[in-house]
Amino acid sequence: MQADAGNFSTFTSSVPTATPEAWKQHNDNRYENHPEFGIRAFGAPEENVIEIFSKRTANERFFINPENPAEFYQQTSYG
Repeated sequence: MQADAGNFSTFTSSVPTATPEAWKQHNDNRYENHPEFGIRAFGAPEENVIEIFSKRTANERFFINPENPAEFYQQTSYG
């Protein structure tokens, strides 16, 4: 993760990651309507990762690599 220059004139485009089947395999059905389901969330690791929505809290996000689920990333904020 790194800071980018401010863009105050357009929205950033959505970047799809992994396959929808991989997202469905690692997330409950209730998250299929989540606005970030199937796309790389803002500030997510650059790798091909899937966010596990059931582990999301107000201060944390949890990502796994679908090809190697033992590889994971956890983002935490202290604000």
